[in-house]
Amino acid sequence: KNSGSKPITLLSAVPSMDNIAVTIKESKLNPGRETTVECVLTPKGKGMVKGNILLKTDNPNLPEVEIRVMGLITANVSSTQTQNN
Repeated sequence: KNSGSKPITLLSAVPSMDNIAVTIKESKLNPGRETTVECVLTPKGKGMVKGNILLKTDNPNLPEVEIRVMGLITANVSSTQTQNN
């Protein structure tokens, strides 16, 4: 959410892991507006997954925001299973 008094632009979202895809729904935020940052993880196997997403903005007071991402993969998923579901 843009809690400031001026518009801000989200310039990029850089995940720390190559198996996370990130989409920003709306990159220009006027004061009071908010957006959704969607993350999709392609599992590489079972276990705990930890990483972060670095949001870069045009706000000189807050040029970067780090979002921590974590989850637990409990089952192996093959590309065939994913396509059939």
